[in-house]
Amino acid sequence: MKIALVSLGVGVGGFSQFTARLLNATVALYYIGKILEDAGFEVKIFDQPNNQATDQEVFESLKNENPRIILFAQFFSTREKIRSLIQQLRAEGVGAIVGVGGHDATFHSRIAPNEYVMFDAIFQGPVLGTIVNNLKEAFQGNGQKIFSELWKTEDPNLLPVLQHDNYLGTGFLVGSVGCLRMEIGCGFCTTPIFSPEGWRGRSIEDILQEAENLYQSGKTYIFLSDDDSLMDLNRGHKIIMGCREIGLEMMIMTKPKYIVKAEEKGYVAQWNNVKRVFLGVENGSHRGLCELGKNTGACTVESDTQYLKDCIKAFEILKAHRIAPFTGHINFTGSQTTLKQLRESSTFLCNLGECDWTSLTQAWRPYPGTPKAEMLRTETWIEEGELRYKFNDIQVDKFHRLVQSLRSETDQIDNALYSVTDEMYIRNPEDPKIWNQYRDIKGTWNNLSYEFFMKCSIKIEWEMDLVPDDFLRELPILKKKLNILLKRITKRR
Repeated sequence: MKIALVSLGVGVGGFSQFTARLLNATVALYYIGKILEDAGFEVKIFDQPNNQATDQEVFESLKNENPRIILFAQFFSTREKIRSLIQQLRAEGVGAIVGVGGHDATFHSRIAPNEYVMFDAIFQGPVLGTIVNNLKEAFQGNGQKIFSELWKTEDPNLLPVLQHDNYLGTGFLVGSVGCLRMEIGCGFCTTPIFSPEGWRGRSIEDILQEAENLYQSGKTYIFLSDDDSLMDLNRGHKIIMGCREIGLEMMIMTKPKYIVKAEEKGYVAQWNNVKRVFLGVENGSHRGLCELGKNTGACTVESDTQYLKDCIKAFEILKAHRIAPFTGHINFTGSQTTLKQLRESSTFLCNLGECDWTSLTQAWRPYPGTPKAEMLRTETWIEEGELRYKFNDIQVDKFHRLVQSLRSETDQIDNALYSVTDEMYIRNPEDPKIWNQYRDIKGTWNNLSYEFFMKCSIKIEWEMDLVPDDFLRELPILKKKLNILLKRITKRR
C-alpha cells in the first residue's frame, strides 16, 4: 500500500539568503517513513523545504503518485497550505485517506475541531509506537478517527536507525524523544523538570550508527537534535567524540551551565568538530525568565543571576574555542512584558554581542489548546494562523507591532548573517582579515539593531513619531557586505 508523508513550507526562492547547508527538513517524516517501510508500506516522502519544491511541484507529484494514504505534518504556518492542497487533490480525483499530525495539529485540533473535518484521521501526540496499528484502524469503519497519545513518553530507542540520508542540506540526527505534555505543548523537553519519567536519551550505539550512515551518504555536517545533549555530560561527550572519529562536524543543543561544566572537565578543548551550539539563552532579565518559567526552577533573583553569569561564561568558552554560539532568545515573554524588562533583556543580549532583529523581536507563542494558552485567552485574542495574545501594556503592544513590521526587511540580514556564521566556523579560514571582516559586520549589526530597538522603545514610551528611514538605509549596505564575505569564504578550501 502506497503512503505519502508530506511536509509543506517555503519553496524555491525562499532560501535566497541561505547556503544549501542550512536547508531544514521535517526530520520526523524520515523516521516514521522507515517504521512504515518496515511494516510493508510503500512510502513516498514529500518534504517541500528540504527539496526546495514549488507548491505546484508538490501538487503534481502527489497527483501522479496517487497514494492510498496521505499524512501531513502540520505547523501553524502551513495550515492553510495543507487545506488548499487537499482541495486541489480531491478536485483532481485523488481519493486518498488523509491524516494530519504534529505539534500544531495535536493541540489546535482539540480547540478548533471544525477546522479538521476534511481529515479522515488526526494524530494527537507521539506516534512512533502506534502509527502502524492506527493506520490500519483508520481503514476500518466510517467517520473520522482521532488517535490521542497526549502525556505519553516514548522510548527513544523506538526510533529506527536510518540507513540513507535524504537531506539536501544539513544532516539531521535525533538523539532523544520527549513527552508531549498537555500543559505546555512541547515534545522536546526530555529534562526531569518536565518529563514525568525523567530524562531519556537514545542509545549511543544507535546515534553513532546513524551518524556513520550519514557520513557514508556524503554528509560532513550534522545537527544533533537532542533537547539537551550534555545533561548526561559523559554521554554527550562520547557522542561528540564518536562523531569526530567518524569525520563529522556538528551542531548541538544544550544549556549554558553544561558548557561551563564541560570546560571544567576539559571536554570542550577536544570538540574541534563542534562548530555551533544552540544555547538556551531565552532571556536576559529576571522578570522575563520568571514569565517563561523554565530556565531557573526556583525563579529567584539569586538563581537567575547565576544563570546569566553562566550564559556569559558559556559564550566566552565557546568563542575561545572557535565554536559559534546561537541563542534561542525570546524577548517578549508574555502578556505581562514591560518596556523595562525589554530594555534589560536587550542590553544583556547586546553585551553578549548577539543582537539581531529576530532575537530582539521574538515573542513567546503558546500552543493552542494547552491550559497555559487558554489562561491567556481574552476578548482581544488574535488568531492569524497562530495564536497571539495582546500585551497588557498598550505601549508594549504597540511597540511589538512596530518592530515586527520591519521583519520583512531585517530577516534578510539575519538569514544572511546566520549563513555566513555557519560557513565561517565550519570552514575556519586562516586569513585573519576574513575573521576581522566578519566580526566587524556582526558587531555593526549587533549595535545597529540594539540602538534602533532602544530608540523605538523610548519613542513609543513618549508617544513620539518614529521614522525608521535611517535604520532601513543601512540594511542594503550590510546585505552587500555579507554577500561579498560569503563569496570570499566559500571560494576557499
